[in-house]
This record gives sequence, structure tokens and C-alpha cells, in this order.
Amino acid sequence: MTKPRRFKFQELENREKQNYTFELPEIDQTRLTAVYIRQSGKGADKKYGESRRIQLGLRVFATRLRRQEDEDYIVVYDEGAGKSGKLRIDERPEFNRLWSDMEKGMMLPNGEFRRIGEIIVSREDRLFRNLEGDQWGPFIAKCKEKGISLFVPPFTASDELDEYGAVKFYNFRNPDHVVKFQNKMIEAANFLRGPIVYMQSAKLNKSFRGGYDGRNLPPGLVMERFAPKDIRKPVLYAPWQEKMKWVFERGFELGWSAPALFREISDLPYLFPDPSDNDLKMYEIITPMKYFPGLGYKPTDIGTIYSWFTNLALIGAWTIKDKNNPEAAFIIWDNHPAVVDKELFRMAYEYHSGYTLQGEPLAENRERRHRQVRKKHGQPEALLHGKVRCSIAPGFSTMWEAKLKRWLYKAYRKEHGIMSDHVFSIYVDVLDREFISRLRMLIKADLHIADRVKEHLTRVAKQQAGECISIQDQLAEIDRKLVAYHKRLTLIDEIKTGDQKQDEQVVKGILVSMKSLNQKKAALEHKQQTVNHVKTEKEIQEFYDVLSNFDDKWPKLSWEKKQFLIDELTYKVEVEPLTPHWFKLYVEWRDIINPRPDVAIVWRANGAQIDKKFTEQEIEIIRRVYPTCTLLTDLLMQVPTRTMASIYSYLKQWGIKSDPAFPMKTDFPKNACWIDLSVTPDPVQSLDYICKGIEICRREKKMAHAFWLLSADPQAIFEAIVSPEEEPGGDMHSEGMTETSPVSTQTRIDSPLGKRVSTVGQIHPHLEIKIVDPASGAIVPLGTPGELCTRGYSVMLGYWDNPKATAIAIDQARWMHTGDLATMDEKGYVNIVGRIKDMIIRGGENVYPREIEEFLYTHPRIADVQVIGVPDPKYGEAIVAWIKVRDGEQLGEDEVREYCREQIAHYKIPRYIRFTQEFPMTVTGKIQKYLMRETSIQELGLQEVASIQTT
Repeated sequence: MTKPRRFKFQELENREKQNYTFELPEIDQTRLTAVYIRQSGKGADKKYGESRRIQLGLRVFATRLRRQEDEDYIVVYDEGAGKSGKLRIDERPEFNRLWSDMEKGMMLPNGEFRRIGEIIVSREDRLFRNLEGDQWGPFIAKCKEKGISLFVPPFTASDELDEYGAVKFYNFRNPDHVVKFQNKMIEAANFLRGPIVYMQSAKLNKSFRGGYDGRNLPPGLVMERFAPKDIRKPVLYAPWQEKMKWVFERGFELGWSAPALFREISDLPYLFPDPSDNDLKMYEIITPMKYFPGLGYKPTDIGTIYSWFTNLALIGAWTIKDKNNPEAAFIIWDNHPAVVDKELFRMAYEYHSGYTLQGEPLAENRERRHRQVRKKHGQPEALLHGKVRCSIAPGFSTMWEAKLKRWLYKAYRKEHGIMSDHVFSIYVDVLDREFISRLRMLIKADLHIADRVKEHLTRVAKQQAGECISIQDQLAEIDRKLVAYHKRLTLIDEIKTGDQKQDEQVVKGILVSMKSLNQKKAALEHKQQTVNHVKTEKEIQEFYDVLSNFDDKWPKLSWEKKQFLIDELTYKVEVEPLTPHWFKLYVEWRDIINPRPDVAIVWRANGAQIDKKFTEQEIEIIRRVYPTCTLLTDLLMQVPTRTMASIYSYLKQWGIKSDPAFPMKTDFPKNACWIDLSVTPDPVQSLDYICKGIEICRREKKMAHAFWLLSADPQAIFEAIVSPEEEPGGDMHSEGMTETSPVSTQTRIDSPLGKRVSTVGQIHPHLEIKIVDPASGAIVPLGTPGELCTRGYSVMLGYWDNPKATAIAIDQARWMHTGDLATMDEKGYVNIVGRIKDMIIRGGENVYPREIEEFLYTHPRIADVQVIGVPDPKYGEAIVAWIKVRDGEQLGEDEVREYCREQIAHYKIPRYIRFTQEFPMTVTGKIQKYLMRETSIQELGLQEVASIQTT
């Protein structure tokens, strides 16, 4: 009888205390120890947390293996979850980095150069689950060439022992060890061929009978928990069926516009009600929609609406994809009850798919038409395509304007992930021209730019060559295997076994493997061409010549090379509309071009494309003021977004005439708005800029002109920023707290000016920081707000004699949770955006008070503002703004809301506004928002709502 396997599960904190007493082989302490971590499934780090904790514990084993506490020579390569072992080496970022370090070695932060000596994994199959062997073959060869060993500690099955004791050890220069490792790789591949293929086949067979195969079901369909699994089919769930019927009826009323329907659904607190406890016991509800505790479910992505309109399961059909033809599918009609009206569904399906329910293309096939439009215009010849962004609008793209027959850079706001309204647009050639003119100025002012760029591109080329190391090794192994397969086919053809059926099966298997290898080869060759932009010294020299003789060489450079060079010379390009005629252009260059950010105010001769239709209020003002107006400015001050030229064009239509007794003095440019004067703090200077912009655009026959705020000369920039008494660098910003002794991040004296004034800098040496989702604890993507956590020598041991408070602030892994909401950019600069305790959750949306406060500070009559949340019976919380108005100014609630409208998301506009002369503060000057919240609850009569306990 087979001895049962014994599994040993431990919590991470217990594992760290574990004492490894078995004999470990001697290793070269001068080399690095690598730890590789991977989990296949998305979300496996949460679903299979023990596996994740086991792999994190490998660092402890690495320390024990090195027989020292110094972790400087331990390097962790953590892929996280969602990286299958079937992926190629280059498709796994951390493994690709490990491969490069195996080949070249790596430079440590202290300046030492070291090579990798051993790799530690929790199981051999964490490295590969590769059917053809084209991945682990190069791995064995690389380890043998570089003298790298592999260790597999016994964290799980304690009875899996071999001749080396409790830890598995592979020396790839030992043939016996190589055979053992190959057997493990074959075993891992056979698991894919055996149990997984069997499970997939069983699932497919069940699908062909119309049975449930684990897919997500559209709302209105559920699975009965206690029905036999082999015959289970979807059944109706009445509470959700009624809501899904409403979705289709409302979609019909909106002309099947998914964005319009999605906006309406997004404004609801929920769409599908929370199932009762009895329903949850009876039914299994499988849905990817977001759950709002105590309320119900609703989609948070417009793609969900599109999928509903084309999901045949809603009319009782069951589709099974044809694995031999990705574009085909098998359909079982009337497999289960229909959720919605079939005629309504047919209309939605045909509108969004371009096909009939029988699969016949319609004459007005939408997808084909869209593809034809893209094919016709191709990729835009836009230098800043994919690089430029708008600071006040998350959506930004390069679009073809059919009416104008020109490409536009276009910024737009997004409401719940979809394009909502246009914020800013400018012709591609206009913005590109101003950008290139600035680059030309910088090159002429600094004769050493070409040399620095050449040095930079040479470094980039070497780095890219390093990234392609694994690709070259994989291609060599694939070629070797293809040659071996060809020889096997020739041998089978020459030597017949006598069993024709067996020979055919062998040949079929070889051909399948060869097909897979050829597909991988094609993908690797394509990636090699894509990654390696700078291939030769000739191309680098070409870029050097362009920058050395810009006016002559730049026009002759291809668009692809122009875009590549611009991408290498800049970090960020942002535009921000300021007035109808002014916008700000912000360029953050790489240090090889300009160590300081460049800022320009750009005059547009035609102005923004604002609504040309005058409002009734504006017409009434013009009708009242114009006839007796003696100064043009007296009129423009009352319609600040209108030019006199636009007013003149409508006077005859409105029947308005000037009174001859009051001759008008034209004391202001007729093609400018009064609000254009606000571009600088000094109206006189602004007027000077306006007049110069109008004159330059007229004289040079161009549509825009940029006024750069700093000279292009490097020495002039230095003198403009650094006063004689001030050392280079100026003020620095930092983030920290008493509990972290006290600083965790800080700007440096050589940090770019834009980073010094807008962030709290980068992490201090020998510390760790991460930004996590406050709810799940998962690390958030770059640029996404989350809680800032720090770990290292500076973190306190704990609060004196208060273990409970310590446990709240410092988790088991010694991460200090600061309570600050922060973002991090791709260079590691951290920006504090608020406090977690101040965050408002309105209808499931996270609202950061600081974002609203900073917007309201731009109002000219607001001196100070604080934003808080109060209880709300419908949305959970509502937004309150306490506003302090500037001395001598007046402001109304409706004016504040109107100022916010069309500028920030509708759910961020304050519902309640309270004007005050002062804010409650501590003796040290800190705002006491909890007192403001208590006062607001009392004044608004929300005591009963505030008393409701939520979970």
C-alpha cells in the first residue's frame, strides 16, 4: 500500500522561526543566491495563499544556506500570480531578468559586481511546465556553463527525501543530476498531457450535452447547488431576471447605446439586488460583477454591457467554441430557459455584432466598417503619439477628424471608464511644430547634447541586447530540436516497424510538436525585432548626425525613427487648457537634453472649439450693454469667454446696433477673450503676451505660438533658478512620521525641479516601501492611489506598552501602515494624495478629498477649503465642502457647483456646501476634520443616518 503523503502547513511567522538542522552543501559565498517565485493562476496568491507563503519563505532558506544573516547577496525574482510555467522565458519578466543576470552577472547597490551561484525554487515545476522541452533545455545548458546549482527545499511533503538529505540539490555538471531534473520536467509536462487534458476533455464533453462547464453566467441565470454535477444546467433566478429585462428594454429606448446605458447604471447604487441567505444556499451565483456589501451587484466596466447584448445564453442558447477553428462555435438552442425577450435580444445582437443570430453578416457590418476606416488612414504621423497627456483629463488619444481631414491630439474625460466629454484638442502638426522648435532651441544652445545622446543610445543598445539573451538561447534550442525531429521523421520513413498505425501516431505527435516549435520560433523572432530598436552602431551614428546638424538632417529622418528618438529624449509631455486661447505645455526631458522641466504657455490663434451658440443670458447682457458701451473691455468683462470678433458676427442676426452718441473705443484685441488675461498673475503682462501671440501667428502664418518660461541656454536656466546665495538644489520635500524615525522618502538636490516641487521624493537607502490597496492589501499598479507602507531599520519597534495599537499599525511582516494615500510613478517618485481616514466612499466610488480641495483652490474667490464626508442613506456617504471666501468677496452654493460642473466627475461635486470664517484646529494648527464631520451631521439633521451600523 502506498504511503500517504504528509503535508506540513505553517504560518509565515512560524516558518521564519524554523531551525534547519539538516546538512547543507557548501556554496560559493562570493556569488549571489537567486530565489524564483511563480504562481500560475490569476489571483492564486489570494486563493492559494499557503503556496504563496511557502514561496516567500524561500528567502529564509536562502539565508540559512548562506550561513549568514546578510541578505544583500540574496536576490528575489517574484513573478507574482498569473504567470504560467508554459510561458516562454522572455514572456515572464522576472525569469527573463534572472536569465540575463545568469548570463552577465549583476551590479549590487554598493558597487560590487557578482554572479549568480545558485537558484532556489519551491518545486521544480515552478521553473517550467514545458511540453516540447525547448525551455528547460537551454536552462540546463546555461546552469552547466555558468556553474549554477538548483535547490528545492522540502517545505511541503516531508517524505520526499533523496540522497542529499531533506533538500533537493541539482549540480548540472553532474550527469545523474541532469537526468533527475529532466525526469522532473517530463513529469511536469505529462501532468499537462494527462490530468489537465483529461479535465479539459471532461469539461468539453459536458458542454456538448448542454451541461454547466464552469463559465461565468449572465445575470438572470444561476446554478442549483444540489443538482447532480454531470447534468446541471442553468436555471432562472427571478429577482435578477426582472432587472435584466429592464436592461434590454432601456437599451432599446436608448437606441442600443451601451455608453448611455452604462452611464445610467453607474449612477445607481446597485443594479441587481443582494440575494437572500436562502437563495445563496439553494443557488450558486457565478458573476464577475462588483459586489457592494449590503446593496447588491452592478457592472463597473462598459465591456460587460457589450457582452450582455451579444451573450446567447440570455435566450437559452449554449455555445461551445470549436478548438480547431477559433472563429467558429457549436450552438445548442433552447438548452435552458430564456432570460429576456428573444426579439429584443436579436435587435441588440445584430446592432453590436454585425451578424444575424444564424451567423450571416449584415450589409452594415460594423466591425468591417471600423477596420476599413483604420486601414484607410493607417498610423498617424504624430511625433507625440502615445507620449502626450492632458493633466486634467485621463483620456488622451490621436484621432482622425473626418470633417477637417486632419489628425488631432484629443483629450477627454472618462466617466466609469468610457469617454464622456471633450476637454481639449489641437492639430497634431501644430503641437508637434512647437515641440520641435523647442528641441531645436535646446540643441543650438547646448553643443554637447549630441554627444550625450549618443552615449545614452549606446547604453540602451547594450541593455536591449541583454534583454534578448534569453530569446537567442531559446531560438538556438528550437533549431536544435527541429533538426532532431527532422532526423526522426527520416528514420521512421526508412525503418518501418511493421505497425502502420503506431508509425502514424508517432509521426502525428512529431508533426504537432514541430508545429508548436515553429509557432514559438516565429513569435520569438518577431519579438526580437520589436524589442531591439537600436540594432547597430550605424543607427546610433545616424541619430548623432541628426542632432549635430538638426535643420538639415531632421526632415530626412523617417517617421518611425523620429518617434523613437523623441521617446528616448523625453520622460513626459503634458498639455493643460487654461483659457479658450491659452494652454500650458509641460515637457520633462531626460537629463541628457535638459535637467529641468520645460514649461510654455501657448497662444492659439483660433482658440478652443467652444460652443459657438450664445446663451440667452449672454445675449441679454450684450443687448443691454453694447449699444451704449464706450469701452470694449466693459462688455468683454461681462461675457469673459467671448471674443469681440464672435460678437460682431452675430449682432446683425440679433438686431443689435450701437448708439452713435456713444462711440466705442477698441482698447482690446478683437480676437481675444477677457478671461485670456488670467494666464499670468499680471494682466498687463498677459495682454503683452496676447498681442505678441496674435502678431507672431499673423506674421508667420501659423496657428499657435509657444512662450517658453525658461531660456534654452543651460547657464541661463541655472541662473534663473539658483540665486547667488543659494546652493544648487534648493528646497527638498520628504515624507515620514515619528514612527518611522521620521523620514522614509525624500527629494534630492539633483532631482528634477518638477519632482522637487510636486512629490515627496524617492525612498531612502536601506528601506522598503510599497503602495497597497487598503481593502485587499495587494500592491497597486504605478500611478494608482493606495496606502503607503514602509519597512526597514527606521520603523519603530512598537508603541510603548500598547501591543493592540502596535498590531494595528505594524503587520506581521513588519510593514508600517502609514495611513497616507499615495501614488508612485515609474521612477519611484512618491506623491501623497490624502489620508485613508479622510477618504469618502460614495456609491462604491473612492473619492479623495484632497483632489477636490486642490481643484476648488483654483477658484479666484476661495481662500481656503476643506472637504469631508457625511452619512447618506442612498450612497453611503455624501460630500461636504467647508469653504472660506476671500476677504471682500461673495460666493454662492450654486456658483461653486457650476464651477465644478464639466470640470470634475459628477460624483465628486459637493452635495452640501458650508461657508465659514474658520476651521476647527488643534493647538499645533492641524485641521480637525472629525469635528467638522460632527458639526455637519448636526446641522444637516443626519443623526439617524449616522447611527446606522454598516458592515
